[in-house]
Amino acid sequence: MNPLAWLGRALLAPPGWLTGALSSRWRERSVFCFFATPGMGGAERVHAQIVEAVADRKPVVVFTEVTRDASLLPLYEAHGKTLQIHGRVRSRVREYFNEARMAAEINRARSAVVLGAFSHFFYRMLPRLRRDVRCVDLIHNFGVEFEHFSLPYVDRLDARVVLSQRIKDEFASLYAAFGCAPGLSERIVVIPNGVPVPDLPTAKAREGPLRVLYVGRSTPEKRVHLVTLVAAEVARRGIDAVFTLVGDITLAEAPGANCRLVGLVTEAAALQQHYAQAHFLLLTSSREGLPMAMLEAMAQGCVPLVPGVGAIPEQVKPGLNGILLDPEPETELVKQAADAIERLSKHRGALAAMGKAAHAHVREHCSDTAFRAAWRQVLARGDG
Repeated sequence: MNPLAWLGRALLAPPGWLTGALSSRWRERSVFCFFATPGMGGAERVHAQIVEAVADRKPVVVFTEVTRDASLLPLYEAHGKTLQIHGRVRSRVREYFNEARMAAEINRARSAVVLGAFSHFFYRMLPRLRRDVRCVDLIHNFGVEFEHFSLPYVDRLDARVVLSQRIKDEFASLYAAFGCAPGLSERIVVIPNGVPVPDLPTAKAREGPLRVLYVGRSTPEKRVHLVTLVAAEVARRGIDAVFTLVGDITLAEAPGANCRLVGLVTEAAALQQHYAQAHFLLLTSSREGLPMAMLEAMAQGCVPLVPGVGAIPEQVKPGLNGILLDPEPETELVKQAADAIERLSKHRGALAAMGKAAHAHVREHCSDTAFRAAWRQVLARGDG
């Protein structure tokens, strides 16, 4: 910690503690969630699902980063009390003051449980909490800085939730490399993301163009330009296919004639319609956790064409319920995706069978019902 940050926290902790100690706003609350922002994204939708799962416990949801996109805020507001630490501009004074204030308020709550994800504020607040406050974090993927940032605080976590056994094993290796206590690995819990799953997969068109769908953002790790390169390669091969890109997407170059950008889709019913029409869900990311778009697509009988990164390989079985692509080099990913589309364009029956298997897998392993039950358990107090 730099000297100015240390001094700021030292000066603002006493008034923060006093304000929190005198406050009664959270006395009847028991679950406190600290997330980065309520912006549109798969991880943020998972966070909203968690809040919904414990809605009966009147959760408080604190957003700890500057929020420029509040698209999903209504999902949080429907099931909990929401607060934002920062306005349009980050305020270190407000942040340091609230680290002490919110810790004092949580310490006064009955049977408190605190959850954090993508929040530096959450980890810095942990040492201020009473030892009987249950502390849990959620790590969506490995290799995005938080696994190392959180190391000094990991012994204060009563549970750490990850999305796959692979990520759990990576954390066990990290703990061993940094000399963490052996028992800390036993606190890691695997809870895959969950989505609503219909009883039957949506029937796909057996004739006409193949429909390939992308759902996501255009942040660097998503590598959306590779989707357009796959589309161009498919067109070059003379394959009848239409690519639809859903999301807040900006491209450096105009896509080909077989691509259409539909923009951000916030209504669940409209997004489900895109999944219902698509034969494939194509992702080209360099890193992922367990993409909600992939699970939602599989639930609707779409065949995932996805890179073998993060928790994806534990859910996609090559040739059975989807296709795994090599994430590097980019040229190989593009070729493999185009090869798979070309191959399955000639075998619509095999494509349909893979779509049914994708639906069955999500129904068994990644349903929203199982997700809610698992999270209610991990956020429960052992003392009842």
